[in-house]
Amino acid sequence: MARNIFFGFISLLLLFSCSDQRKMTTIKLAHSLDVTHPVHKAMVFMSEKVKEKSSGRMEVDIYPAMNQILKKYDAGLHLKTAGTSWLEELIGLSEAGGEGLKIAKHIYLESFKYYDDLCAPYLNVIDISKNKLPTPHEVDQWTGEKFSQSLRHDQHNPNYNLNFRQLLHVGYKIASKLGPKYLNELKANEEIISKNVTENIFHRHIETLFLDKD
Repeated sequence: MARNIFFGFISLLLLFSCSDQRKMTTIKLAHSLDVTHPVHKAMVFMSEKVKEKSSGRMEVDIYPAMNQILKKYDAGLHLKTAGTSWLEELIGLSEAGGEGLKIAKHIYLESFKYYDDLCAPYLNVIDISKNKLPTPHEVDQWTGEKFSQSLRHDQHNPNYNLNFRQLLHVGYKIASKLGPKYLNELKANEEIISKNVTENIFHRHIETLFLDKD
């Protein structure tokens, strides 16, 4: 995990290495996890490596336990979850089965086909191992459960595939080309999609940051 977070900043190091060598750059990262959590430890590791690789010209300040800070100062913040909400739509379509699952599979097939074009604008922020992506033929044989479990961000699920998720994350253009066909299927499966979007926005984000879970 530490390796994945670290390499996400390689492009930043390259960018700033070409700028004013005397300028000090500080990146600020905040999260709602305890300092004993593996993700926080990975961030600390990344911070140390960024400082080392940039010869001290770049540093990363980490702010853990953001939910406690927000409560202490009665503060608010802006949550951006548009990208992950799009993935929850796909999860809902796959779980719905039938035409919804067909559309989800079609979007992956086309994303795989146009891999280079879709990934090109995001090479600085994605880290996909192409050899770990399932083939379109494999995905075509999947059940809705297999598709949704491979896509849903649940690292405890053995079916979860980070590379599969990242490719579909940048594959939203494929869905947009489907136009009314895609939108109509969202409406037809509004209940199950709403459940997934609510789980993502409320339980994974708002609840974690703002609400006590007793």
